[in-house]
Amino acid sequence: VTAFNKYEDALNDVGQKADLTGAKLAAFGETIRAQARALNISSTEILKGVDQLAAGGMSVPDAAASFPAIGRAAIATKATMEDLSKTTVSLVNNLKIAPAEVIKALDAMHQSGKDGQFELKDMARFFPKIGAQYAAMGQTGHKAVLDLAAALQIMRMNVGTAGEAVTNLGDLLTKMTTGPALKAFKAAGIDVQAEMAEARKTGRIMETMFELINKATGGDTSKIQDIFHDKQAREGATALIQHFQDYLKMRKAAEGAGGVVDRDFATRMQLGVEKTRALQVATAELWITLGQALAPAFAQRVEQLTKLVN
Repeated sequence: VTAFNKYEDALNDVGQKADLTGAKLAAFGETIRAQARALNISSTEILKGVDQLAAGGMSVPDAAASFPAIGRAAIATKATMEDLSKTTVSLVNNLKIAPAEVIKALDAMHQSGKDGQFELKDMARFFPKIGAQYAAMGQTGHKAVLDLAAALQIMRMNVGTAGEAVTNLGDLLTKMTTGPALKAFKAAGIDVQAEMAEARKTGRIMETMFELINKATGGDTSKIQDIFHDKQAREGATALIQHFQDYLKMRKAAEGAGGVVDRDFATRMQLGVEKTRALQVATAELWITLGQALAPAFAQRVEQLTKLVN
């Protein structure tokens, strides 16, 4: 009964956000419970994930449609459900990825992580922040996902942690057209603000930054310090110049990465740890089913006991 009560409470949280009650809410719950076995995640945990997506601003139907992709990605990559849920909210709300296309974005991000050192579980932690910054520059859609996924890989090549890679990319995007960089580009005969404004329109942010920095320095990375006085922006620019061909290569690989999450999910499901989890999920679902049958009589008895105690 306790297991059912937790499930019912989680279902009600979602129902309140979606304005679902009665038979419609029960039917929605059955749909979620069917997903539990396929995703190897308990229905209560799925409902908590859907509720988190809805709390982030997604509609409940969109959240429910996106969740299977999130669940498979969580199993495939060991990223946390919470981080992947936040990432999905960022993909949908900031980068304007359609809920049905979330799996395509996660495929690209996962493939990029496999090719570099910045894995999907890292992206799940940091993508909401950098995604919002990139969207503020007018970059949205699947192309923006490919840009960021590949750019984070080359940033990570020159630093020790994923957090540093995100900071360096974010600072480079910010400092490209401000302060010392603005003066340095002007001295080199480059109108960086006009060039980057055009890049925002054409979607060639990374390419344009590489071309302008390369032109201003003549390809000499030691001269980057003359453009960027900020340490993080300087490190980001250095990584971009040093590894730009890697950026293009990994971006192309990510673009054709359809199905990579599902393949890795299927592979992991053959492992003993996931077979054991399948038994745990099946048992949890059994308790919910039994608890649902026993709950009315149990609730009546509890009410009687409560009156006695009072």
